[in-house]
Amino acid sequence: MYLFDTDTLSNLLAKRPSARLLHRLGEVPAAAQFTSSITVGEICYGLHKSSRPDYYRERLERLVWPHVQIVPFYRPFLRCRQATKSIASSLIRDAFRPDKALSLAWGNVCGYR
Repeated sequence: MYLFDTDTLSNLLAKRPSARLLHRLGEVPAAAQFTSSITVGEICYGLHKSSRPDYYRERLERLVWPHVQIVPFYRPFLRCRQATKSIASSLIRDAFRPDKALSLAWGNVCGYR
């Protein structure tokens, strides 16, 4: 299962989406493609701040939302945890589906190596 972040899904809305990303998504079964409720909020916020909200809303509704499942935030995770960059991916994964194994797909990987 794959949990896509804002950068990954936003790339799909670009005039020229990454060919590598499109190829990789084509290899991932639709049933294994997820995004978080937080990512949906970030994308909708960006959409409303853009100079072409209707254009991006149409593209999201046609190209993105039909192809990913939206995972709600897992409320029991709201207890305090100390985070470091080395455990960021496991914190994000656990925040959404601690009972499922998710592979994270995000564009901002440099800060989390």
